[in-house]
Amino acid sequence: MLMPMILGDLAVWDEYEFKRRSRQLDLLASGDFSPIKDEIALAFPNSKLPVRAIPFVQRYVAELSGLYDRPVVRRFRGASTAAWQKLAAVYDDSNLNAALSDVEQALLVQSTVLVVVLPDGLGRVSLLQLLPWQVDRVDVS
Repeated sequence: MLMPMILGDLAVWDEYEFKRRSRQLDLLASGDFSPIKDEIALAFPNSKLPVRAIPFVQRYVAELSGLYDRPVVRRFRGASTAAWQKLAAVYDDSNLNAALSDVEQALLVQSTVLVVVLPDGLGRVSLLQLLPWQVDRVDVS
């Protein structure tokens, strides 16, 4: 009988640190530079170095995002049927292009975004965007 050999875990997953970094990226992407001050205080506890706010993360997002800058054209199969026309109306009435633009920008920084589609009145939906620092665990069953 062969016994499996376990040498050890080569990758150490620090969930707290991952969430902390995710939150920092979220703040930097929105223009809040407080993570820079916090990191300087951690690296140089006895120093009073000035904070230089340079919007690297915002610039990165601005340079790479843009799928939704131009009008989006969606073609639904069988667009002549009432069901597909209703779906197209839901997209338009819910202003999903703006919500999906926000998701695209978050994906550039976070690499992972959980999006929950919620009803938002008659013939409308809204997208709830959850970033890694906002989610503890996802069970898919």
